[in-house]
Amino acid sequence: MSFRAAFWLIISFFILVDLVLLLLSPVIGAISLVLLVLAVALMILLKPEWWEQAKFRIRKKKENQQPGKTTKNPRKMVLERCDRGASGAGPIVIDHSPFEIGRSGDCDYMVSEMPSVGRHHCRIIYRESTNNYYIEDLGSKNGTYVNSFRLAANTPMLLKSGSMISLDKFQFIFKPTDQ
Repeated sequence: MSFRAAFWLIISFFILVDLVLLLLSPVIGAISLVLLVLAVALMILLKPEWWEQAKFRIRKKKENQQPGKTTKNPRKMVLERCDRGASGAGPIVIDHSPFEIGRSGDCDYMVSEMPSVGRHHCRIIYRESTNNYYIEDLGSKNGTYVNSFRLAANTPMLLKSGSMISLDKFQFIFKPTDQ
């Protein structure tokens, strides 16, 4: 049994005992509750490394995965280039999440011919919980625009079919695949 599991098992036991004491004798139960809170506070102050081990961590949803891990999307969408330099360019299929756009070679879609686009400019995220796509600017210098509205850095915005995404002179229309 891990340290974290043992810690939360003990805390749960003491909370259960405290609830019983509160029902039987409110004064003793209140004193017990105060002692429990003080014990946890002392642990945080005196042994912060124990608290780091014991902290309950909510599992992150798929849209907040670590870089490099991808999620397949049930509903594929595409970005269709519609700027002047897009002659002959086919649609960009967004088949996993997160889908990153930028100048860097490790991006899912690399825009190397435009120095005003950031190395890691923006990303498109699919969230299973809402069954929607979102776009998030990654703190780029020149910004990411959706329908002429500049996104705040690191703040996801809902993407709808037909949304116009602009990265400087690059423009894309977000839409479902033609399948």
